[in-house]
Amino acid sequence: MTASGSESYRQHDVPADSIQKWQKTVDLMAANFDVPAGLIMRVLPSQLEVLVASNSSENPYKLGEKADLKTGLYCETVMAKRKQLVVPSALEDPEWKHNPDVALNMISYMGLPLICPDGSVFGTICVLDDHTRTDLPIYGDLLREFRGIIEQDLRMLEKERQLRLANERLTHELAVAQELSKVADREHEAVLLGESIAVRSLRESILVHAQDVDPLLLIGPSGAGQEAVAVARSIHGASPRASRAFIYVDVSHLDSTEDSLFDTRLDASGERLPGKASLADGGTLYLEGIDRLSESAQSSLLQFLKDAAAARSAGNRPVPDVRVVAYSVSSLSDEVLESKVREGEFLEDLYKLLNSSSVTIPPLRARKEDIPLLAKYFADRVTARIGRLSVDFSKTALTRLLSHSWPGNIRELSNVIERVVVSTRGSVLEIDEGVLGEGVPLGSYRLVKRLGSGGMGEVWLARHKLLARPAAVKLIRPEALGQTNNAHIIERFEREAQVTATLKSPHTVQLHDFGISETGVYYYVMELLTGMDLNSMVQQFGPLSTERTVMLLRQACRSLSEAHEADLVHRDIKPANLYVCKLGPDYDFLKVLDFGIVQAPVEKDAIQLTAIGSTTGTPAFIAPELALGDGEVDGRADIYALGCVAYWLLTGMLVFESDSPIRMMMDHVNKKPEPPSRAAEASIPKSLDELVLACLEKAPKDRPSSASELWSMLGEIKFDEPWDQIKAQRWWKLNKPDLAGTAGRS
Repeated sequence: MTASGSESYRQHDVPADSIQKWQKTVDLMAANFDVPAGLIMRVLPSQLEVLVASNSSENPYKLGEKADLKTGLYCETVMAKRKQLVVPSALEDPEWKHNPDVALNMISYMGLPLICPDGSVFGTICVLDDHTRTDLPIYGDLLREFRGIIEQDLRMLEKERQLRLANERLTHELAVAQELSKVADREHEAVLLGESIAVRSLRESILVHAQDVDPLLLIGPSGAGQEAVAVARSIHGASPRASRAFIYVDVSHLDSTEDSLFDTRLDASGERLPGKASLADGGTLYLEGIDRLSESAQSSLLQFLKDAAAARSAGNRPVPDVRVVAYSVSSLSDEVLESKVREGEFLEDLYKLLNSSSVTIPPLRARKEDIPLLAKYFADRVTARIGRLSVDFSKTALTRLLSHSWPGNIRELSNVIERVVVSTRGSVLEIDEGVLGEGVPLGSYRLVKRLGSGGMGEVWLARHKLLARPAAVKLIRPEALGQTNNAHIIERFEREAQVTATLKSPHTVQLHDFGISETGVYYYVMELLTGMDLNSMVQQFGPLSTERTVMLLRQACRSLSEAHEADLVHRDIKPANLYVCKLGPDYDFLKVLDFGIVQAPVEKDAIQLTAIGSTTGTPAFIAPELALGDGEVDGRADIYALGCVAYWLLTGMLVFESDSPIRMMMDHVNKKPEPPSRAAEASIPKSLDELVLACLEKAPKDRPSSASELWSMLGEIKFDEPWDQIKAQRWWKLNKPDLAGTAGRS
């Protein structure tokens, strides 16, 4: 008899040592049952094979013997039904009297299926006899015991197979990773070429810091990311950790809702993956753009570094044992991390830990004597790749390369040389002036100098290629727009630009243009302002007079009044976004910046300009409803922020001081503020004191109802000597004569 099931079978291979072990099991099984034949049968796609047979002279089955399926074998039914089969006597059973085993005088049968760990059928384990048997239940239990031994071995074999495959995969991946690492090292080796004082000093710093285990902060100019990676890899390569992993992490690509630096995470298939720090165990974890690390990741990193330091102090190995190297951009006027620490956007303790040891990466303009060597290196690399003969540079080309300021540093030089080599047929390269136009090309503009940075991106001084008109260009990081879908990012970016363009108040920064570069960078082009923001003003010169504070706040109200009438909420009013400038003949003319995260009224086909579920704003100046993530937010959130700004201008202090951004936000939600008059050194009129506290009410309904109302209320505060243009002009000429007629920012 054969089963009617349609299950397909495949062959399972078994190593020789397992078969030898099974031989002893089958011999013992045949002896216990007192039968001539004990068998382990292996199923093949279309046959059954005797894999193991008991050693007895009466056993008619030979090792390796095969029988076709669908011929009525006992074992076929066992495999098809996946359950035990007992045939006491085939001669007395019409269903079995003609099966092929009867011809071998095997008329009694008991068998069980053997099932692999993946659920497929391996074959059967069975005993056969040449006379009728009426087996007791104990024999069924005994056969199941023997089956358990074989299936346990099958499970072990599967685990060994999986481990072997995993090892083969890891060996392959390691070989690929090592090759990629070698390629990366070759790609970055140019950074350290040259004999200038700057690069020799950098190489010496690498050797010194390579022997350390403490966190290291790399600080470099904008556009020097390639140099930073090269320095970090060189430090790793020269350290005792060189044989272990170098894990590169671009902080801007980390999911702010998931601490993938330290916690395990699930991939798309549901497999749990280790955190980045675990991957770097024994090696180096490189964090590019550390200033963009999320609040939760900052806290995790701080605790991680503290725990590692404590373990090393106690003479123990941290787990994982990781050297952290971080990179942050700096400018001549400010250092990004320091600025974020001041604004409560970066943990001060973490900054101190990272900055306890630092390496400054020189800009390319500081090592100009290396440029000919670097240019030749990049040219040779391109010619080798495209199969051209070696090229040289004309004297004019070298002169132009040496006179260029290279705001884009090594990457800009590499790109320029590649464009020239590819577009030139001769063996002597000429450098056209157009290729080296001052600044990095971006649309119709060239970026000349980085002016500053913030949570959304960077601000650059730029010039129009044809009009030579100066402008401020804000480069927006895509992740700052709160979407991961590229189409949504573009839609959101365009809508934000259109929203900003609808605002016509002279106290709102004017938008000239916007676009998306060929490399995917989002940018706004805005009017270039001459002056300084209120954050820098108070930090450099101390609190403002009450009459000047009121005059500046009223100007901010004019900008916000127009926005609020259009149902637009700024959501990030803070001193750094209130820019005091010289506009024509007027001094102390205030402009409201960064309307890029306003929230527009939601239409059927509109998108929310602020990512759903995210908290926008700056912790030191955030309204309670924004901190709590309330869905309904109106212009009174900006009124609250203006109250915080007023407090800062009058006292030089924040409303709530805290070393934790989260705690600071919760203070805005729960804690009653002190009147600014108690913190200020100068006298503050009672009416202004009370108005600031009114703006800082927790409930929006208890604040001034609109920016227009606040403008009027500020105007009702009288001074014996109001702030005017004469005082403003005198202040600027005395304190900032360099800014009275020079470019500022947007």
